[in-house]
Amino acid sequence: MAVRPTPELAADADARFADIADPVEQALVVLRWAGETFGADFAITSSMADGLLAHLASRAIPGVNVVFLDTGYHFAETIGTRDWITGVLPITLVNATPPQTVAEQDLSFGPRLFERDPDLCCELRKVKPLAQALAGFAAWGSGVRRDESPTRAGTRLVDWDATRGMVKVNPMAAWTQDDVDAYVAEHQVPVNPLFELGYGSIGCEPCTRPVAPGRTRAPAAGPVGARPSAASTPDGGPRPTPRVTGPWDGAAPARHHGWHVPSSTPLPDQIAAALPELPEWSGDAGGIRRSVQLPTFRDAVAAIVAIADVAEEMDHHPDVDLRWRTLHLSVVTHSAGGVTELDLQLARRIDSLLPH
Repeated sequence: MAVRPTPELAADADARFADIADPVEQALVVLRWAGETFGADFAITSSMADGLLAHLASRAIPGVNVVFLDTGYHFAETIGTRDWITGVLPITLVNATPPQTVAEQDLSFGPRLFERDPDLCCELRKVKPLAQALAGFAAWGSGVRRDESPTRAGTRLVDWDATRGMVKVNPMAAWTQDDVDAYVAEHQVPVNPLFELGYGSIGCEPCTRPVAPGRTRAPAAGPVGARPSAASTPDGGPRPTPRVTGPWDGAAPARHHGWHVPSSTPLPDQIAAALPELPEWSGDAGGIRRSVQLPTFRDAVAAIVAIADVAEEMDHHPDVDLRWRTLHLSVVTHSAGGVTELDLQLARRIDSLLPH
């Protein structure tokens, strides 16, 4: 252990950093202090609702330990966000898992414990695994902010976690919602796609529901567990979510199933003749592809939602791969063994949604 954690050490550091005016500089200074003081004995926690704290910490401490509670009940989008953040930021993922798999827990306590005794389920799959994961460190950090609730108004930058006998750092304690929004926008911080689908906070899939149909929110940086909105106005109302300008703005298109699927695949020369009408696409009779980079990650997610509406309307779906802000699209009718006229129609519809 580099330095023994004590309440006095925490109090001295908190007083030293309290007067730094710029919130980003303050957060980075606090994190650098934690890294220099505790070295590999320091970690932050993340629920993978976004990558904001991980982004800050990786700037201050390249290779920083990031503890993620893999409860076994997460949304696929949350696991994808975890893998995405791990792939693009210089961090060391500490994937903390409960001692029992979901199947093993079902055998011990009966299935669907989250419905019958949610407190026990959280104790088994969150509270105890977090305590075990942090037990190997001398100090830890979270994204708690003073403006999140009255009970957090007195949150210190550096505090003493008496329960665990650890130093606890809250580098974003003084941040406002506008600070969060500005940093996410400036640095294109990864954000869990579920916020675009109406979720106000993101936890385990069985216990998490959208805020309301048609209402979308984006995250702020917070502790492991639910997070408040990063896309809200000062009075708490929703801030308009950035979107790619396109014809889906407003009501979603009506879905009319009944598109005619050609029984035969166009010949290679017919595909070649059609491609000039689709200058953004490349490929051949075996499949056509397009890649496009959107201004922000949220724009990319909004584009996927718009494409999904069209795909459902046509009852025909492209392969979509999202890498940061770039969409990679592939269209082919696998059952027909190649590109069909329906694929070409879908490509034209997608082109009408995306920038050229």
